[in-house]
Amino acid sequence: MIAHALTYEIMTPESVGRERSDLVLGKHSGRAGLARRSKELGFELCEAEIDQLYELFIDLADKKKEVYSDDLRMLIVGMYDKGFETYQLEQLRASGVDPTVALVKLRHGDEVTTETATGDGPVDAACVAIEKIVGITGRLEQFDIRATTPGKDALGEAYVTVRFGDRVYRGNGVSTDIVEAAIHAYLNAMNKHVAYLGSDKAAKACAGTAK
Repeated sequence: MIAHALTYEIMTPESVGRERSDLVLGKHSGRAGLARRSKELGFELCEAEIDQLYELFIDLADKKKEVYSDDLRMLIVGMYDKGFETYQLEQLRASGVDPTVALVKLRHGDEVTTETATGDGPVDAACVAIEKIVGITGRLEQFDIRATTPGKDALGEAYVTVRFGDRVYRGNGVSTDIVEAAIHAYLNAMNKHVAYLGSDKAAKACAGTAK
């Protein structure tokens, strides 16, 4: 049954104007669906690798309501490139107006890098600083934020859509500070693109073990 897309998709991607589906099967869909989706992403996994990926996928699915292709790709990259590390926000400061100056400190493995940049507001300035550290430039296409808890110290959850060349990623971040939430979201999208850039290496490793 898994061979037919309508078994697990309510509608086809074409019916809503999309070229292909970004659907990732839910935690109860089984290993066959996960193997199929991995293959669509360019990874030929053997049975033992599917078992390993499935455990990671179930753990992630327990934490997230929606698991996208980018998330699955990062899981696979993490399996085959132990040297891959995402960038983590260590410090964020912003001050001034017209322009705003932001200081960003990121951790990448054991390395910590600090950079400053100016921009049109604290979010723009901090994003520029992140791009200077990582060496990749993105374009923020959508930015939404909402309060997730009531009260004076409410948590704000930011959602962004960022374009890197011909690829677009979703990112999300949570903080009591809306600027910090936005930067966590932008960094989340950036890390997904960094994972994609490393996926060729992971795919080759998968192909080698499958022979």
